[in-house]
Amino acid sequence: MDSGDQFEQLKQKFAPALQFLESRGIPLQALNIQDDRLLVRAVAPSEQVRDEIVEQFRRLDPSLDQVHPDIRIDSADSVGSTGQSSVQR
Repeated sequence: MDSGDQFEQLKQKFAPALQFLESRGIPLQALNIQDDRLLVRAVAPSEQVRDEIVEQFRRLDPSLDQVHPDIRIDSADSVGSTGQSSVQR
């Protein structure tokens, strides 16, 4: 199977989880094949939302063998007025 076919098959398989992202207003940053898995990259507004998103993918693939949900948390709330995050040393 070529990568285009694999991509379309995985997109169809994970369509409910992708629709969940869309319904929450979370745009995809990346959606492609990486290491024979569907890479889904997005930024969630909170850890709770990230966990909900990952759970949607786990319902379709409990071991996450066919998908890599790379969902990061938007840290805009933790960034100071300078636009830079603070790092303590």
